Formats: sequence, structure tokens, C-alpha cells
Amino acid sequence: MAIAPHLPSVAPRLLWHQDVAGWLLAAWEAVAGRHAGYILRADLHLVRGALEHAGGVQAPDGVELTTAVERWGPYADEGTADLFDGDTLLHTELTPGNVLLAGRRVHLVDWARPTRGAVWIDTYLWALRLMDAGHTAAAAVDWACKVPAWHAGDREAIRAFGAAVTRVWHEIATEQPTAWKLHMAVQAAELRAYLSLEPDQADCVPVAGKHEQGAPARRLRRLWSGLVGRGRPGGTVDAQVSGGYLFRFKSGSGHLPPSVSPPEPSSHHSTAARPLTSGPVRPETHAWM
Repeated sequence: MAIAPHLPSVAPRLLWHQDVAGWLLAAWEAVAGRHAGYILRADLHLVRGALEHAGGVQAPDGVELTTAVERWGPYADEGTADLFDGDTLLHTELTPGNVLLAGRRVHLVDWARPTRGAVWIDTYLWALRLMDAGHTAAAAVDWACKVPAWHAGDREAIRAFGAAVTRVWHEIATEQPTAWKLHMAVQAAELRAYLSLEPDQADCVPVAGKHEQGAPARRLRRLWSGLVGRGRPGGTVDAQVSGGYLFRFKSGSGHLPPSVSPPEPSSHHSTAARPLTSGPVRPETHAWM
């Protein structure tokens, strides 16, 4: 609760809290609103404005917070973790369920994992959630470019963070390979791939035709061999995402339950991953995450 007085004005206010029989009872301001629709352009403009406001809030001194370096540093390439450092108070879990809209007012709720770090990190994580909602990587980065905080990060820092986030979601999906976690791992890898294949996009440089799907799969395979690394022995599961890209997850436990598969496409997930095959890795097509 120590962070509550320091949250930005787009967060509900903490009214009171009390310890009761070993439990923390907290009363927050009630918000009568609906969850943001990340496929709705009008909602995205409102959320973009809220991120612009929240990006100007510094993490308070005297309040113990996890830092971005501590949180994502263990998954970063050697020598890059310090690029995540900063003094901004970050939300870090900008799912549609944590964004409530009351008319044109935006409320960012559930500050369960506040973090001190670089100002652009929340925008990167928002772009990843936009992909989870069905946007292409190009469209998600376009929205990120509309947030001023994004421009505070240079391409080296953003790409380094993408590598760390991809490894985090790979680990999550490996340890608990449920459908939504596999899907998030695929989206994290695809966002990283896009920013690596099109490095100018981290700087928001316009590129003609960038919204077209389907860069050659062999281009991604070359990328994986140089970028991802950290493969571990075990079973495999393949997933195909927008553009026909093939991603292969490898489980450190030796197998993935055969019943587990990424979600089928729907009106909500227009770029949802589909299960393909499982079995031995073909060296010419595998890609470690």
C-alpha cells in the first residue's frame, strides 16, 4: 500500500486500508466503467493519452520497488540490462482488463507489480498486449509511436528489452504451457522479430508497405539462429502466426502436453497462433526462443 499515494491520477484512489487477522483489507475508489477494447481505435486513442500522462510520473524515493533491471535483467543479453534503468513508475501489466473506461476518462487499475524503470517500457508492454488482441506487430508499433515516452528509448535499448521479454514469456510458456501463455510467447517473439528485421521501426521511421503480412520464413529462421539462443533439450510444439511464420517452442521438462495448443482464431484474436505439429526438431526449420 505504500505506493498508493504516489500513483498517477489515472489510477483509482486508495480510500483506506487495514490489517485484519493477518489479511490486508483495502478499499479503493469505485470505478463505473468498461474494459478497454484494444481493437477499437477510439479506445486506443484514450489509452494512449493515459499512457502519456502516466509516463510523466516518477517513482517515489523512500518506497521499495522492484526495478526493471532486477525484473528483466536476468533474461537480457550480457551487458544490456542497464538500458532498462530509469526513474519512472511503471504499471507493467496493461491488459485490457486493467484498463477501465468511464466515458472518455481512463483508469489504470490493479497496480500489483509497480516497477521503477525506463519511461518507454510500459509502451513496449502495451504494444505486446495490442498484438495479443489481434494487431500485427507493425500496427502495434505504430500505436507505440504515438506515445511520447516511446521516443525516449533508442533502438538498442528497445531491442534488448524485446529479447528479455521474449525469454520471459518463453520460460512462462515452458513451465505452464496453457493456451494463452503459448500465445503470448509467440506474440513476444514476433514483436522482437519485427523490431529486429525492421530496426528503423524502433525510431518510428515510415516504411512503405510495412503493414503487409508475410516476410519470407527463411528470413526469420536466419534471425533466430543469430538472436535467440539458449535452447534447452526436450519436446517441441510448433505454432504458426500471422504471415506464415513458424515458431518452435522447446520444453525444458522434456515434453509439452499434447492437448495444449494456442487458441483458435476468433473475432478477438485475428492473428491467433494455430497448432501445427510436434515431434523431432528439423535443423533447417527450428527456431529457439
